[in-house]
Amino acid sequence: MEKEYRIDAYNPAVRLALEVEAGRGAKSNAIYRDLVHMSLIVDADYASIAVPLAYRFKSGAKEAIEPAYKK
Repeated sequence: MEKEYRIDAYNPAVRLALEVEAGRGAKSNAIYRDLVHMSLIVDADYASIAVPLAYRFKSGAKEAIEPAYKK
C-alpha cells in the first residue's frame, strides 16, 4: 500500500524535503505530525521544517502576538 504525503518543497539534487509550518500549527503541535511524516519520505536524505518565531491572531476585537513555541 502506498501513502502520499504532500510537502511544500523538494530539491532532488540534494534530496532535501522542506515543510513550512503555519502559525496555527504551533498551537496544535502540528510539528510533531510533520516530523513523523517527513521521516517516512524514502526519497529524502535531509528534511527541514520552517516554523515561525511568533504569530499574530485576533480574538474577538483584540489582536494579539504570541510566541509560536514556549520554552
